[in-house]
Amino acid sequence: MKIAFFTDTYAPEINGVTNTLHRLGRYLDEKHIQQKVFAPKYYDEDNSDMLSMFRKIHRYKGFSPALSTESRLAFPAFWEIDETCDNFKPDIIHITTELGIGFRVASGRGSQRRRDRFSFP
Repeated sequence: MKIAFFTDTYAPEINGVTNTLHRLGRYLDEKHIQQKVFAPKYYDEDNSDMLSMFRKIHRYKGFSPALSTESRLAFPAFWEIDETCDNFKPDIIHITTELGIGFRVASGRGSQRRRDRFSFP
């Protein structure tokens, strides 16, 4: 099984969503389930990193919203998401947050094609 997670908050930010995704990721690692996490880039880190043999993180440049300067919002190009998903071929797509990255996946140009291609409502 392969799972793609789309989130606007991930480590190094610390909150309930990041803690839950971290624990879930560790559990899925133990079950040898492949995961790709699409998340904002926080500092000058690489665009992608590997947390385990089964979990890879794809980072996208973002900005800090005025109301929460520790947070980041990223709006990657549709084609970047499509290309990575086409190569990964996830069985499940989980949109964790509905802003930024989650919004790019669920709406806008190509959203119906993505829903048809990856079988999510």
